[in-house]
Amino acid sequence: MDQIDYFNGVSNQDFIDYYKEDLYSRMEITLYTYPHEFIEEDPRPLEHLNRCEVILFEYLYSTYESANYERRLALHNQELELQDRSEQQKAAPIEIDPAPEETPEERTQRLALQQQQRNDIVDAKMNELGPLLDEVIDEYLEKVKLNFINL
Repeated sequence: MDQIDYFNGVSNQDFIDYYKEDLYSRMEITLYTYPHEFIEEDPRPLEHLNRCEVILFEYLYSTYESANYERRLALHNQELELQDRSEQQKAAPIEIDPAPEETPEERTQRLALQQQQRNDIVDAKMNELGPLLDEVIDEYLEKVKLNFINL
């Protein structure tokens, strides 16, 4: 059985490169420490790191949706091709039973199930990328210039 490509051929390295582009867009970051905050031993530009992670997440979602569209389109084209073949083999018109109407509740359940599946797949991919992202972040933290300001 063929494995489903949920991300339209985009490799892990492509996702990492996409993340790096945003991450390395800021090479100097100012970190503020408020009067009643403790200074961390190993300060990190968490806001920037989180923003880059959100951008990667959005890219994962859009890539998933693009791949999903491509799969649906291929399936539809395959169905049309099979229908054309069967029409050529038979001279008599084919009567197709209409699909049963979907109730609003069924549609809501189907869409919720699809959304949950998408979230699970994207979360799994993000977990798969996690160790690779950690390496990229460590390299970045060695190169970025952090300015500290105590308020």
